[in-house]
Amino acid sequence: MVLRRPLQHPLLTFVLSLAVASTLGALLYFVTSSLPYFALGPVADPRFGRANACLMSAVGDGRLSFAVAPDGGAVAASSARASALCRVSDGALLASSPTGARGVAIDGAGRVWCDRGEAGLTLLGADGGMGATAALAASAEGAVALGTDGHLLALHGLDEVAAVQDERWPVPARLSVSGTGALVAVVAEGTVGVCEATTLRPLFRGSPCRVEEAAWHPTREELWLRCAGERGGT
Repeated sequence: MVLRRPLQHPLLTFVLSLAVASTLGALLYFVTSSLPYFALGPVADPRFGRANACLMSAVGDGRLSFAVAPDGGAVAASSARASALCRVSDGALLASSPTGARGVAIDGAGRVWCDRGEAGLTLLGADGGMGATAALAASAEGAVALGTDGHLLALHGLDEVAAVQDERWPVPARLSVSGTGALVAVVAEGTVGVCEATTLRPLFRGSPCRVEEAAWHPTREELWLRCAGERGGT
């Protein structure tokens, strides 16, 4: 049985399932295990093979992060010593930096956001940067970041903060953006929140259970949660 809770927003349906926890566990396993496989198997994977070979050459061993562009046309990766963006179709190197990052994310415009930890947030191939962030996710128009003070920031560029959410979130937290890039989910200390990615207008914040994982449906604005203690959970 699937429980659906409308959140007073035309795009968003909040989905919580208790009976299909094992199915959700399998979905989360696929998401967390398939991308590292793509990043580590440049020859075996028929679609990402050339691009992954490009990334391995550019960033070397010790891969820290891997991201796929929303349109599937490019992939990015980072290690402690370098960051790079490669085209999927032919494996061409599109951009690189000798500066490492602990996380990368590709927005709707194809820009690569690089989370460099205490060294701050940068855009691959661009000058400048901004202060350190606690979490990062790319959106349709830029990125959503969680500041070290617990405030969410909607970014259209390194020098363009489109919105700041007044509410604070515990740090650390995890961010995930929907397939359309329009909505962002926050998971922290067993609580989940959903807001618009561009304006950060809150749509939901609560604890339907002690939330451990959250994953967006790939084509619909539905958020699937895994609760602590559920079968298939941790």
